[in-house]
Amino acid sequence: MTRSLRARLLAGIVLLVLVGLLVSSAATYVALQTFFNSRLDQQLQADWSNGLVALGNPSGGRGPSEHGPPQQQARLESYAALYSPDGKTLLAETGFSQDGSPPTSRPVLPSTVPHGRPHVPNLQTYPATGGGEFRVLSETIDGASNDVLVLAISTTEVASTLNQLLLIEAVIG
Repeated sequence: MTRSLRARLLAGIVLLVLVGLLVSSAATYVALQTFFNSRLDQQLQADWSNGLVALGNPSGGRGPSEHGPPQQQARLESYAALYSPDGKTLLAETGFSQDGSPPTSRPVLPSTVPHGRPHVPNLQTYPATGGGEFRVLSETIDGASNDVLVLAISTTEVASTLNQLLLIEAVIG
């Protein structure tokens, strides 16, 4: 069965519009995910002093002048831990949540925590014990002990926002 030129042109235009919507949706999703991860990374670096204070080690290698004064309270569910210089032995840990209660999950870290040199943080995403994921900063503390500081923020709110974006894009498409 042969289609008319009008039907073939209409089908081609509909196909092009659908492909354009898919490409636009994918680009929006990736851009927003990258933006949110960047914001979480900035927050982790800003809360560096908070993590040390919460772990009972207020004197790290960085001073307030480098990353600003410690924040009064963590903004999202977060986790802080101190590991030995080899990244294998947990020395101390604590957690924060928005309402002040203990966190419901923590990041599942590898047996040896990867870490950067002093002032060179390692930023990665790891799964969480209660489901979901954590964005994790790990870095060697400049000083005599060279312990490894681990700070993590739950990505639950980021995942929720990205899921809402997918739903909106599906309804529009």
